[in-house]
Amino acid sequence: MLIGGRALEVGSELEQVQFSDAIYQVCLETGKVSHFCRLPSALGSHVSYIIDDKYLIIYGGTNGLRFFDSILRCDLETKSWTLMTKQPDELIGSSFFQDGRIASSYAQFCNGFGLAFGGCSAEIDHNDFMIIPFTHMKEGSNF
Repeated sequence: MLIGGRALEVGSELEQVQFSDAIYQVCLETGKVSHFCRLPSALGSHVSYIIDDKYLIIYGGTNGLRFFDSILRCDLETKSWTLMTKQPDELIGSSFFQDGRIASSYAQFCNGFGLAFGGCSAEIDHNDFMIIPFTHMKEGSNF
């Protein structure tokens, strides 16, 4: 999947680059690219991952006007978006949710949890990490 980022319409000037809300899927067998769905807002510089081929998870990013510190979940079957409203107990007070963040790194481990590292807010370069158990991300009551 290609998710958001900066986009430039064919024939437009470089100064007209804008953040995109489009999500495209790429068939690795054929190389065919097709539109999948849209993000709730234009977004770039975020981290994203897929859980069990069922949920697309997105953290942070920017729309060019502000930095975000939220986690969004898209149900890949219905293409519906929800916002995480209940953080895991161990992340309450985490700096990941205190200021918006872009350019974090992300790694997924044994399909059991994900780890986001660093990134930067408008004023700070971070070197902390956030571990999110997939059990939390799958539970509908957390969104």
